[in-house]
Amino acid sequence: MFDYLIHRIAKKPYHLTVTLNEIHPKEPAVVLLHGIASSSKSWSHVIARLPSNISVCAIDLLGFGQSPKPKWKTYNAHDHAHAVVATIKKLGIKGPIILVGHSMGGIIAVEIAKKRHIRVSNLVLVATPLYKNTPLLKLNDGLVEVIETSAYRTLYGVLAGSRFLSIHAAQLIQRHFPSAIGFEITKKTWISFKKSLTSTIENQTTLADMQRIKNPVTLLLGKKDPFVIATYQKELSKKHRHIELQIMEGAHELNRKNAAIITNAIISAVDANR
Repeated sequence: MFDYLIHRIAKKPYHLTVTLNEIHPKEPAVVLLHGIASSSKSWSHVIARLPSNISVCAIDLLGFGQSPKPKWKTYNAHDHAHAVVATIKKLGIKGPIILVGHSMGGIIAVEIAKKRHIRVSNLVLVATPLYKNTPLLKLNDGLVEVIETSAYRTLYGVLAGSRFLSIHAAQLIQRHFPSAIGFEITKKTWISFKKSLTSTIENQTTLADMQRIKNPVTLLLGKKDPFVIATYQKELSKKHRHIELQIMEGAHELNRKNAAIITNAIISAVDANR
């Protein structure tokens, strides 16, 4: 009842759990946003490589990790961004902010930059799935992109429709890909996972939004990433000077192999704002 009155009726934003807080208020601040069905633990390999003089914080997104998990939320990009912005403001960051998002965290980072409620300077987007939010793709889209988009939407629909399948699929990933630190779906996170998958990842406007924002963006794309349509990211980097594409080893998860290139991209963004 208290949660309903404060957050739904009074519209007070949720404050999220900050698991790492090494913020120096006037320095450029790195804010790490994890992906779906995960937590801030997923950044452990990257955090271990960051120089000690970098101002950084890691946040558990709404519905995941140790953060609140309200069942009534839609869990769209706006809901996630609203909670992140409220949390950043509470931290008292005064300098420029570098948003670093992995997978769904990248979609949320773009949403925050688009709204301009905080001083975002740079975006580093790691393995961010960009899809066209329309029932029918344009005729000039290639056959591969049409097939890939249809396959993703079918897979996401199956996962969103079955708690049992989603939880067991996550357990298989944990068992066979131990490098995917922090990845999990449980009974506690099932609703936030299901709604985030449908409302933030499937029904996104990120591809169009990235062409409108002016912030410098570094896209990091895994060579074997099964969840990202590489063509869209390559087209963005070719058409827009503020968007840079870098290819990294591995697939979709954050691990030791790709931690170096991610860390270097973060350091470059920080140095550009000092």
